[in-house]
Amino acid sequence: MKFNSFFLPTFNGSDAIVPNIANNAHFQAFTLHAYTAFESGRIFLTLEAILILYFIYKCIAELGMSKRASIISAFLVMFTPVFWFLSAYKNNDALATLFMFAALFAALRYRKTHSYYSLVSAAICIGFGMETKLSAAMVAFPVATVFAFELLKYFRVGHKWVLPKKKEFLKFVLQMVVFAVIVFPLGLGGAILMKIKYGMP
Repeated sequence: MKFNSFFLPTFNGSDAIVPNIANNAHFQAFTLHAYTAFESGRIFLTLEAILILYFIYKCIAELGMSKRASIISAFLVMFTPVFWFLSAYKNNDALATLFMFAALFAALRYRKTHSYYSLVSAAICIGFGMETKLSAAMVAFPVATVFAFELLKYFRVGHKWVLPKKKEFLKFVLQMVVFAVIVFPLGLGGAILMKIKYGMP
């Protein structure tokens, strides 16, 4: 609302209280200008909903399925009603969901690249998702599964169990430490601060 208010025109009567909600205890000081800023939040919600579908498609593409299977999978997801409803919910659901699928995409990309860029991107997205809505931590389970399979690769080559190469294995361990150092403070810092400062559960 604050961001959008910079672009909204101030006109005669914009400081008037919106009549149909003037008696609502929560919106007693809701001016027409503020109400317009509130409604303009739909712009961001729509953008978030579009980006959710984009990252879902990118996740499907990363799975390495055939082109036909990828298109059918993406088509089914695109027409799942909840992903359309997210653009209409005036809450934090859409943003948290966006961070979740962005984190999953980054983790799937890490599977191929093993780069710090993908790893840190996944950690930041999970952290931001948890700051947006704590239940976004659910995405940590599929992300952890991806990391677990990558860990298994160091101990199993073909059908044989082997000792991991020390240098490559230590790099992986360091990457997991970097991931944890980013995701835990970022994901839980805000919730802990709110609990200590304001007593929020």
